[in-house]
Formats: sequence, structure tokens, C-alpha cells
Amino acid sequence: MTCRDSLGTSRPDGPYVSWVVVQHGSAQPLFSLIRSVQCHAEMNRVRELLVIDNGNALAEEARDGIISADLPTRIIVNASSNYASGVNLGVSQSIDELVIVSNNDVELLPQSSLSGMAQSLLENSRAGVCAPQLVFPDGSWQQSVLPRGDSLVSLIGALLFVNTLRSMRARRRMRKGVNRPRFVGRAVGPFMMVKRSVFERMGGMSESYSYGEDIDFFHRMRLGNQRTLFMPDSVVLHVGAGARGIPSPRYALGLYQSHKRFYREALGSALGGAFMKLWLAGYAERALLWGFLGRLLDHEELRRRASLARSVLSAGKRIAR
Repeated sequence: MTCRDSLGTSRPDGPYVSWVVVQHGSAQPLFSLIRSVQCHAEMNRVRELLVIDNGNALAEEARDGIISADLPTRIIVNASSNYASGVNLGVSQSIDELVIVSNNDVELLPQSSLSGMAQSLLENSRAGVCAPQLVFPDGSWQQSVLPRGDSLVSLIGALLFVNTLRSMRARRRMRKGVNRPRFVGRAVGPFMMVKRSVFERMGGMSESYSYGEDIDFFHRMRLGNQRTLFMPDSVVLHVGAGARGIPSPRYALGLYQSHKRFYREALGSALGGAFMKLWLAGYAERALLWGFLGRLLDHEELRRRASLARSVLSAGKRIAR
């Protein structure tokens, strides 16, 4: 018996969603994503899956394996390998007002409430994006939301480790199951549900960013009086190949460049420069503290955070020279 046989074929009354997945790298994570949708209780809420083949890199046999009678699927070739352009292309060709935008390395879990996220978006006129709680494959907590990128309070909070304390509190809430929906500064990008009308009114994602297009998008959303709703009771698995490994120099460089550009464009040269110095000061502080604690406690996650902080600082020094 297939998942389709056990779940049935009847359509719910709604709401329905389109799903845009930006494909990059190996097709294997994409197959796992599709399987998780096919076996999910709310599979019939997904009216279509749009696979954006960034850079036209999918092999022919992979294409044949992706097309499924159980799940209406379209493969759309994107000549560019830019993530934002893939998202914009997919959303522009979707058929529903509610659109899931995701990486290819995510999977639905039994706790993934598509209907809950969709209903919350439709019932709240201030919400343009809804984000779930992300977890690693072992079920452990993963950073899912972030403070506003253009907020002085957020930067000072990072320096004083207020944001770290909030993350620790969020982990405890998830373990106790006492999290509640709330508005947040912005979502982490691997999986989010958007209102297509809001996404298009904001101009989509800026395709001029190689990294960090999300910080710019959520800034424009806030300027357009739209908020990001966090639904912690809806849980989505994110494999996140780089989320637990040692970050690459390319990623660190992209992170540095995107923030430097964002602060300059959003806040002007003088204020943007001051924000950038605070942002880098936070990374210098974390490189020292996380590095010390990681060695002292022999803690892999702290060492990884320290490595990322050092990589970002090194990227800044290379550009400054």
C-alpha cells in the first residue's frame, strides 16, 4: 500500500497551498522532501509542487523520478543559480495565494501543520509570512527566527547576549511544549509560507544579493506594515548541511558582504557604517566567548559558532585590506 492509498485522495475544503522548492546540488534531498509530502496527512492541501531547477542542473533520470502522479509537480528551469531568482520565478508561476517557499533539504513531519499555518496567515491581515519551528534530523531544536536586521536594539541585544538567552528560552519552551504563536523580527529562510499578494507587493526577493536576500526582504516587509508570524507548534525538519558543519569561507564572506550592503542601503553610509561596526563587534565577542567555552566544555556546537564568528571576521579583514 502506498502513502496515497492509506491517506486517500479526497481534497479538503481548503485552504490550499502551492509549494516552491529551489533545487540545488544533489537531487536526493528533493526525493526525501517529496516522499515526506506524499506520506503527510495534509498532502492533499498541497495543490502543486514547483521544482525550480536552478542552473538547469538536474539530470534527466532525476527529472523522471521527480514527476509523480501522486503529487502534481512541475519542473521549471531557472537559467540563474541565484536563490532569490528561483524563489521569484516559482512564486510568479504558482496558482495559489498561499505559497510555501523552501530549500530542497526540508521534510514534513507529523507535527507539520500546513492547515494551521495557512489559516493563521489568512485570518491575520498583518501577517505576510508564517514560519514553523525547524529541527535537525535527530529532533533537536534549530534556530528558526531572528530579530529584526535593522534594529539597534537587536544589535545591542547580540552584544549583551540577550538574543542568546532568548534562544535558550525557546529551546526550553519547545521541550516543554509551551510555545505559542507570536510575531517575530524575521524568519530563517529554509521554509516559510507567504501570501503571494504580499510577496509581489514587496517586489519579491532582491536578485542582486548572492547571500542574505532574506534580511532585505523582511526589512521591506516591515516597511510595508507586514509582519512575520512564528508558529512553533508546526515543526519542520531541516537537514541543513551547513547548519552544523564548519562554515565555508564563501558562506562567511557572503554573510559579511550582504550585511554590509544592507546596512548601507537601508540606513545610509554613516548610520549603516555604525551598525556594521556593532554587528562585527558582536561576532568578535562571540568568537572569544564561544571559542573559550567550546574548548573548556568540549562542546561541538559552541566550537562551530566560534568558527563561524572567526570566519566572518576574517572575511571583513580581507575586504578591508
